[in-house]
Amino acid sequence: MRVFCAIEIPQHVRARVLQHINKLRKEFPDAKASWNREANIHLTLKFLGEIPESSVTNLSSAAARAAAGLQPFKLQIERTGVFPNQRNPRVLWIGINDLTGRLDELYRRLEDEGAMEGFEREGRKFHPHLTIARLRQPQGAKALVMSHSQVDRSILSSRHIRCKNYPQITQISSIRGFESA
Repeated sequence: MRVFCAIEIPQHVRARVLQHINKLRKEFPDAKASWNREANIHLTLKFLGEIPESSVTNLSSAAARAAAGLQPFKLQIERTGVFPNQRNPRVLWIGINDLTGRLDELYRRLEDEGAMEGFEREGRKFHPHLTIARLRQPQGAKALVMSHSQVDRSILSSRHIRCKNYPQITQISSIRGFESA
C-alpha cells in the first residue's frame, strides 16, 4: 500500500494554487509534466512509499502520538521553487513558511514516533511545500520555471492556514484540521 502522512490544505487555498497551475498549463500546453489536481494538493510530512497494510495501524498510532498536545499553528504560503535545482528542474513547488515552528516540531515528532515503530527516518532536510507539477522532460523547462517563479503574488499573499484538531492519520492523507486565518 502506498502511504504518506500529509496535512490537507483547505479548499479555498487549493483553489488559488490551482489558478497558478492552470495559468502555467495554458501558457505551456506542450510541457511534459504531470500536473497536480486540486484534490491532491497537500503538505507531505512523511512519504513512506509502499508499506504492508498491516503497518498502517502502527503508523497511525505514531502519528497520533506525534500530534498529541500540539497547539494549533499557522502556516503561510510564500514563495515558489523547484527541486532539485534550477539547472535540472524536476518538481515545481510552492513553499510553506512555518510561522510558529510548530510544523517543524510536528515533523520531528512524527520522525521520532515513526522510528520507534520501525519506520525509516527521512535522510533529507524537511522542506515544507506544495507540489504543483513533476516535469517528465527537461526540454522547455527553463521558460516554464521562469514563469512559475513569477507567480501572481495574489495567490501567495496572505494565504494563511491554521492547523488544529489532529485526528488519527489515515493511510493516504491525514493529520488534518484547518480553517482560514
